[in-house]
Amino acid sequence: MITDILTYNAFLLVWSLAMFLLTTKSRPAKWYRFAWLAGPLVALTPFLVPNGAVEVVLPTIELPVLELSGEATVSSSMSWWAILYVVGIVSAPAILIVRIIRLVMIHRRSTRDNNVYLLAAQDVDRGAFSFFKKIYLPSTLGPDLRSCVIKHEQVHVQREHSLDVVFVEVLKILFWFNPAVYLMKAGLSICHEYEADELTSEAVGDEQYVNALLSSSFGLNHIASIVHPFSKANIKTRITMLHSSKKLRLAWILPMVAFAMILSLQACTKKADTAADEKIYETVDKMAEFQGGMEGLITYVSNNLEYPQEAKDGNIQGMVAVSFVVGADGKVKDATVLKSLSEACDAAALSVFNDMPDWTPAEVNGETVAQSLTLPIRFQIDA
Repeated sequence: MITDILTYNAFLLVWSLAMFLLTTKSRPAKWYRFAWLAGPLVALTPFLVPNGAVEVVLPTIELPVLELSGEATVSSSMSWWAILYVVGIVSAPAILIVRIIRLVMIHRRSTRDNNVYLLAAQDVDRGAFSFFKKIYLPSTLGPDLRSCVIKHEQVHVQREHSLDVVFVEVLKILFWFNPAVYLMKAGLSICHEYEADELTSEAVGDEQYVNALLSSSFGLNHIASIVHPFSKANIKTRITMLHSSKKLRLAWILPMVAFAMILSLQACTKKADTAADEKIYETVDKMAEFQGGMEGLITYVSNNLEYPQEAKDGNIQGMVAVSFVVGADGKVKDATVLKSLSEACDAAALSVFNDMPDWTPAEVNGETVAQSLTLPIRFQIDA
């Protein structure tokens, strides 16, 4: 599970870096927004591929069950990273709730004027902004400027940009530790503003709209992450983008997109390290044997395998079956879990095979051959 989460977040980070470069180095096209939103869904692709489609099943011989005992523990402590994650996942929604409360208070202090809300005197410095279908304006805006600002905010409303903001806020709660979600938030904000700039400029004229941007650089704080403020983004950059071409600068993103795709493909494919020309035997004249026989194997496993503390804390007991290959050269390879117990116990069982000494290889007709074996390991807590 932890490996899957890390893989998902790694893909999301690479995807977001690529999209952020594309968004900031060229004039955003309409599909940029959907490319940003597709990232978290595309990152799920590796985990939707059935394991059976790529798994290689080898014939195996099962060895006797090895017993691993551990003392019971009453500790219920969590690992430091789990505690840190819980703290983050609790803090993130708390911060969001505070911002929503502030927005509600601003709304209650505002006065409705036709289809917009005029901000109270104490909120004027926050500037114009929109949230879902509601548009908020400072009462100090002149008629011409007010018309431009309303058209700009209406684009946010009509294109339902607030849904994107809520989506990203949910991702921030789940993956608050991943820089990707903050890049996504910034990238989507840029796309939203450029789209609103473009459509508003077409409606009122470039010159009038540029003047509106230059005269409306209001500050906005406290609730900025959940609303669409007018003139929040860099004014110079936005004006430049209004007059730039939509030519894509693919050189900025192709390497990173390619890397993201490679990461996805690697997660989809389970590698079989056994050489294609090495035949794996099930029936042999002489079985592969650990140095010292079963007694030596039991001693080695007992000395090198620890009962995971978190498994003890959770009173997790049962069997892990590990399949592995003893090559014709006696080296152990391709260790995989056939019967899982828990992530911690599975990892502990597999760790035994990392530095396992060479075996005496199996033989067929007097020649050494590769043989696939299964070693069941029982985890049991002493009463």
